[in-house]
Amino acid sequence: MTQTPEYSVIIPAYNEQEFLSKTLQALKKAIAEVALPGEIIVVDNCSDDDTAAIAKSFDAFVVSEEEHRIARVRNRGAEAAQGRYLIFIDADTIVDGKLLRQTLDELETGECCGGGAKLQFDSKLPFFLRLLTAVWNHSWLCRKDAAGCYFFVPKDIFQAVGGFNEKLYAGEELELSKELRCYGRKNGQRLTILSASVTTSARKIKVYGTIGMLKTFLLLGLFPRLRRYRGACSLWYNSRNRNS
Repeated sequence: MTQTPEYSVIIPAYNEQEFLSKTLQALKKAIAEVALPGEIIVVDNCSDDDTAAIAKSFDAFVVSEEEHRIARVRNRGAEAAQGRYLIFIDADTIVDGKLLRQTLDELETGECCGGGAKLQFDSKLPFFLRLLTAVWNHSWLCRKDAAGCYFFVPKDIFQAVGGFNEKLYAGEELELSKELRCYGRKNGQRLTILSASVTTSARKIKVYGTIGMLKTFLLLGLFPRLRRYRGACSLWYNSRNRNS
């Protein structure tokens, strides 16, 4: 008899055939290395390539979401999840057994209301971006903000705070981190940034370059309400980031 999953790994995917196989292969290996049973949910965001077929070939449960808004896509995956714990990763992000084990150990304490991991990229970055990544990691550790490419939370708490804010086109993980910190203070729980790192793709950096990345983050940092407008968040929605 198939065991009921204790955790659900949710992967939003729009035209991700280039990266998804590697992500799922690593994830399946990580799941096999931990004791708790888990499931993989791929949310196909109206892809017109082989994204859905690749997901099914790895026995992932595939659900569909038509709206191109990452917060909505992630929430759609959460709605389909059977697990007590939700782990959100990007389709170009590699999770190993060490990171997954640390995540589940932290969640199993009952003292954790959510969290994330430090970032590292799959290719060497220019010096300035390596420095900026180190600053980001330090800032996330201090502020307890979790990056969107790896975010975990108990499902009941995720539901209690309302999930990802669907009014936003970007930065929804920062908004949820804020909600979880508030929830944790009221309920004696913590939001944790793990010591293990998660490896994610540097494709946006290759497309937009250092200046383009900095301009986008600076603009959204100074004017956070712009995250409600798709045009200001083209870094995440521009077709140049995809394989179509």
